[in-house]
Amino acid sequence: ENFAQQTSSPSTRRGNEMKKLDQKVAIVTGAAQGIGRAIADELARAGAHIAVFDLKLEAAQAAADEIAKLGVTARGYAVDVSKSKVVDAAFAQVVSDFGHLDILVNNAGISMVGPHIKDLTDEVWDLSIGVMQSGVFYCMRAASKYFLPQRSGSVVNISSIRGFSSNPGRVAYCATKAAVIMMTE
Repeated sequence: ENFAQQTSSPSTRRGNEMKKLDQKVAIVTGAAQGIGRAIADELARAGAHIAVFDLKLEAAQAAADEIAKLGVTARGYAVDVSKSKVVDAAFAQVVSDFGHLDILVNNAGISMVGPHIKDLTDEVWDLSIGVMQSGVFYCMRAASKYFLPQRSGSVVNISSIRGFSSNPGRVAYCATKAAVIMMTE
């Protein structure tokens, strides 16, 4: 009985630990659905305010509206992470809207299982590199402009096991995920 009184349930412990993100502001790229949405939801449950970056404003705002139901401020932004000027402008807008920035989660990605390398088009290659390699770089660079002066900030880059091991038909995906690992290190 004493042991039970001295310990809390996992959900209570988790709730207390997670409140460490109260009033933090997080950008999550590719957050309108999938893994990015799950990450945004968890950060919101931890108390962080969320900037949802996605290609389509409608999808980003719909996700933000749902995330806001978790008791935080959330806003959607239409951002093509493969465009450096778009990324810079979006980061500036987030800081203007929220007052500061604390967390960046680079999650945006595409996954095309394609043809043999001899048949891989320039368009597929450029799109993959643009979103999953250049996009990660552009977002890290934009975040650094806020994190370095405030001497704080966290970056989480999402990669894949495919950054360490190849997979047939996925040369562009594997190459970008390996690049993300190196940029993170």
